[in-house]
Amino acid sequence: MKSVRPDYLKLYAITDDGPNLVERVRLALEGGATCIQHRAKGASFEAAKADALAIQALCREFNVPFIVNDSLELALAIGADGLHVGQSDTAAREARRALGSDAILGVSAATVAEALKAEQDGADYIGVGAVFPTSTKLDATCVTHTALRGICGAVDIPAVAIGGIHAGNLLQLEHSGIAGVSVVSAVFGAPDVKAAARELKSLVDRAAFTLPDETGMILDFDGTVLDSMQVWLGLAQDFLRANGAEPKSDLDDKLANCADLVAGAAYLQQEYGLKITPEETMNGLLDLLNTRYLACKLKPGAEEFLREAARRGYSMVIGTASDRKAVEAVLAKHGMLDLFLDIITTGETGLDKKDPAFYWIALERLGTRRRDTWLFDDAPFCIETAHSCGLRTAGVPDLFFSGAEFTCADRVLKRLDEWFRA
Repeated sequence: MKSVRPDYLKLYAITDDGPNLVERVRLALEGGATCIQHRAKGASFEAAKADALAIQALCREFNVPFIVNDSLELALAIGADGLHVGQSDTAAREARRALGSDAILGVSAATVAEALKAEQDGADYIGVGAVFPTSTKLDATCVTHTALRGICGAVDIPAVAIGGIHAGNLLQLEHSGIAGVSVVSAVFGAPDVKAAARELKSLVDRAAFTLPDETGMILDFDGTVLDSMQVWLGLAQDFLRANGAEPKSDLDDKLANCADLVAGAAYLQQEYGLKITPEETMNGLLDLLNTRYLACKLKPGAEEFLREAARRGYSMVIGTASDRKAVEAVLAKHGMLDLFLDIITTGETGLDKKDPAFYWIALERLGTRRRDTWLFDDAPFCIETAHSCGLRTAGVPDLFFSGAEFTCADRVLKRLDEWFRA
């Protein structure tokens, strides 16, 4: 068995530590389990090996993959079809190197970043969860169903959902992009294992898991939606003078290298030796910014574009280096705050917009496929980063950059509403 087919993941059953395990595995297979993973966290190596060999023989009889959980040593010792590792287990790259190219490698992931790294490190599939609260892993953090869609849309390998799944909630995972579901207690904790597996397999077979064709949009704010770049040009100078410091001639160049307002405030504090606390510096800049923000106008065509995008049902988030409250205030003023699923800021995420992880967070909030998600930005470096991530990109040149600098953008727009004219 050299690779994982998506149909292997339809009903992926993971063993528990209850009695008569081998017999219950046979019943699960008879009921329709398409893959078996042997999890033996508390067992000795010899005990785990004995059970694994017996279960592996059953899996071969039913022609389904047999996966070992966590233990690379055990997987290699018995020649298992594959291995599944978590984020804190054996590194995926190391596991792939040890297993060779023919074995199946699964990796747990709860974010787009983790899923993409797993794919790059040689995973054949990812396990995403917990998608519902689960008694199997009490410390597991739930992955929202929107984030699940974003994860499935970001990778080119199949994903299986895990965590708290049972017959009563399985169909809630429709249109999430998964290849199937992974269960423990819903099969092995059932009074009738075979009947439980049969019911779950029937539900999986009729479920529509395919990810829908939806467009996602990540919109920069300053210079893309809001005509506010002039505010930024004078903001630091006015703040410094108000606090008894004279701006230096290279101030704008220095601030251009700061990732966001937090970094800019830290630079001003250190470079100019301000006689106020870092917190007062940040709050003072925010107060000045918020006041000036509300006086700014939207870019020409921005409101028409946003309302048309919302009318068409496109999912939208703001991705910005600005302060959330300032952005919210402007959008609320124009009656458009409710058009966006979220406002993602560099300050809150701790990520620069040059970092691909910033866009992966946006993808989790949108729940759209990578190839169906657009970034709209007035900064070429943001367009370049998003393009390298596999997103679609539209450059919207503003004060600091010309259209000629957006060499890798899918489109270059003079105004946002041109996007609908393609």
